[in-house]
Amino acid sequence: MIDSDRTDPAPPLRTDAARVELVPVGPEHYEFLRRLEFGHLGTWWRSRGTVSSPEEFSARIWAGVAVQCLGVGTEDGRPLVWLQCFNLDRENDVASLAIARLDGSVLSSRTAECVALFIDYCFEHLGIRKLYVEMAEPNALVVASAFGELLIEEARMIDHIRVGKSYHDLIIAGLWRENWNTSRFRSSLLGSSRATVS
Repeated sequence: MIDSDRTDPAPPLRTDAARVELVPVGPEHYEFLRRLEFGHLGTWWRSRGTVSSPEEFSARIWAGVAVQCLGVGTEDGRPLVWLQCFNLDRENDVASLAIARLDGSVLSSRTAECVALFIDYCFEHLGIRKLYVEMAEPNALVVASAFGELLIEEARMIDHIRVGKSYHDLIIAGLWRENWNTSRFRSSLLGSSRATVS
């Protein structure tokens, strides 16, 4: 049961190692995320470069979103990644995943751990069997080693997304729960631990 009078934030999700945690996005994060979307993410993120007013922003980032969190480092509290699970389809047990790295162009081990923790959460608590990930082709290069064992390319839209002055393919990949649970990626990032509420 959800307590509508509750004012304290939801507790973060952590692994046993506790190098990172997932913090549910709340009103205290909105201005940071709005500025981030405008200044850092631009056309790469779901907003595709549009700028919302502060009043519209919170409604827009929650439209169609089932879960969204910030992945942060536990030592410094620095935000590493913004994660969203959206387009939840209960009839077909699928949803989409959006990932915005905040710690530069390199996928750090802590950021990867946050993403793994979020994927675990989505599969375990939302009861879905598959997550879809849409990415511009340059982003697919960052996770190229995951294709085959973990990610399966299901569609490619040629020259679909504009980034700067050039167009890139949009790749739609599927991540199946069974593949995730048995993957070396999951075990290397999380080991045998599962997300726990601290």
